[in-house]
Amino acid sequence: MDDMQTPDGPLARFVYALSHSSSGDDGARVHAYLRAWPESLYAEIREEVRRWVDALPRGRVEFTEPPLPAMVCSPELNAVAASYLRGALGADAVMVLHAAYPFNGEDFAYFLHQVSGAMFYLGVANPEAGINGVPHSPDFAADEHAIGIGVGAMAGFLSHRLDALA
Repeated sequence: MDDMQTPDGPLARFVYALSHSSSGDDGARVHAYLRAWPESLYAEIREEVRRWVDALPRGRVEFTEPPLPAMVCSPELNAVAASYLRGALGADAVMVLHAAYPFNGEDFAYFLHQVSGAMFYLGVANPEAGINGVPHSPDFAADEHAIGIGVGAMAGFLSHRLDALA
């Protein structure tokens, strides 16, 4: 979490890879999943993989087109939301992330490439109760008491934004 809150920190540039192999009558196969930031890394990575595979006898590579887009949130909306939510919930209740979880691929990224917006995470962890609250983790669970707080905070923020537009 510290790394994601650090502007230009360790996650300002990353490659996350997951792979598995299989074999059959047609030979061995390696299946890989990548997340990279900045998105320009995909071309560089694909070219390197293509060089490795081309060096193999009977090597062949296929890539899905295009790679999943990165989820890029509006810095302006994040700043306004952070300011409002710190006032509503307290300064310690709000974290601003400057990087995404490298292993997440959110469909919301497609939307954010069309319209300026942001994704907000609701903190639902409760370490005392053994609830980790990390999205997409195998032991994800949510402290349900947090849901009402999150709904109230987001409804207040949306009302605040609508009032500002009027």
